[in-house]
Amino acid sequence: MANLNLRKNLTQALSFTQMDDNFEYLESINESLESSLETRVSTEEAARASHDGSLTTRLDDLATDFATDVELSDAVSVEKLRAETAEGSIEDNLSTEIADRASADTALQDNIDGVAGDLAQELLDRASADTTLQGNIDGVAGDLAQELLDRAADVDAEETRALLLKGL
Repeated sequence: MANLNLRKNLTQALSFTQMDDNFEYLESINESLESSLETRVSTEEAARASHDGSLTTRLDDLATDFATDVELSDAVSVEKLRAETAEGSIEDNLSTEIADRASADTALQDNIDGVAGDLAQELLDRASADTTLQGNIDGVAGDLAQELLDRAADVDAEETRALLLKGL
């Protein structure tokens, strides 16, 4: 039995030695895994820190590129005032132009009416003058015809007198 106990003790001792070896092996694997994990975590932390810095820089750039609500509101107010002022000026200019055109149209119509009246009077005056001229021409023509008749009669009378004086 003593031999059996010894054997049992040896088996147990051997078993503990194998377990110790297994624990040492597991501890070395654990240490290796922990070291690898720490390296990977450190690498990831460094990468995240770098990317976070890049993102922060880009967000800051975006923040400066975009107008704030107050800036947009101010810009809209300025543009609205500019547009309303321009529209008021356009309306005033249009009203002035409409009034000027109406006045010019009235003046033009008055001028047209005046010229038309003058033309009508000129036509009447020319017709009257033509009638007077024709009367004068007819009078002169009549006087000339009478003058020719009178001279022909005078020539006849002179010829007759001259024949009479010659024959006598």
